[in-house]
Amino acid sequence: HAALGAAHQGQGRYETGLEACESALRLDPGSYEGNRIAGMCSMALHRYDDAIRYFETAAASVETEFVAASFAPQCYEAKGDSAGSRAAAKRALDRVERVIAAEPDHGRALGYGATLLASLGEAERAREWIERGTLLDPHNTILHFNFVCALARLREVDAALDLLSGVIDKASQGWLVWLDNDTDLDPLRDNPRFKDIVHKAKARFAAGA
Repeated sequence: HAALGAAHQGQGRYETGLEACESALRLDPGSYEGNRIAGMCSMALHRYDDAIRYFETAAASVETEFVAASFAPQCYEAKGDSAGSRAAAKRALDRVERVIAAEPDHGRALGYGATLLASLGEAERAREWIERGTLLDPHNTILHFNFVCALARLREVDAALDLLSGVIDKASQGWLVWLDNDTDLDPLRDNPRFKDIVHKAKARFAAGA
């Protein structure tokens, strides 16, 4: 059920994805995947209280988990709870830092961590992690997308758009769909160049479908 929910979420069918995850959670309320995907669907539907509950349940189910924990700060922020967002970002960053201490080349952790650092105002560390991750894993599209989010939060608009334009042609349909829902990118949304990059990418994907 959780895998089905993930498939629907990747296609932008968030209500249907959430229904599938709820079926998973009736069978196993503590399911990591069921809660994480339910959180993603709820976030896209702007049901931020539900998303927080799902993400925090997912994080609690796996001690070393940092992905769901890293989405919770955005949801607190979206509902106007800046204190809650900062506290959640610190909790998520603590998990990320423990992963990186054990695995210094963990690209996914560096990607999520850079965005968390940016949201906490630690700009210099965020830039260091972006540089480090780019050197360690220069061809990782998802990692670079997370770096776009970090740069957007740092209000380094030109750098964010330069990076986005370089990786967006490698995006999957699900990745392009999520662009419309990721609040980390809100500082870019009114920028004409951002709109043009995303529009052209979606047009190319549709033409090749």
